[in-house]
Amino acid sequence: ERIGRDLHDGLGQVLTGISFLVRGMQTGLERGHAPSVEEVGRIADLVKGAIETSRTLARGLSPARLDGGLAVALADLARHA
Repeated sequence: ERIGRDLHDGLGQVLTGISFLVRGMQTGLERGHAPSVEEVGRIADLVKGAIETSRTLARGLSPARLDGGLAVALADLARHA
């Protein structure tokens, strides 16, 4: 339930925002307006954030690694939380 909510409310919303920004940029290009460096940078930042969010969600689906023992697994979990 939590993962579904995180996907919808977090990652889904960011990707929807990116889609709107890119569509707006496409419309501008069709009308002969070049995108600004700031617009492209904003989209790049949003994509980077979406990648981080997907990595965080993927880590939440993976079981804790116990190769180094329980203390190492708990420290890793705390670091990522």
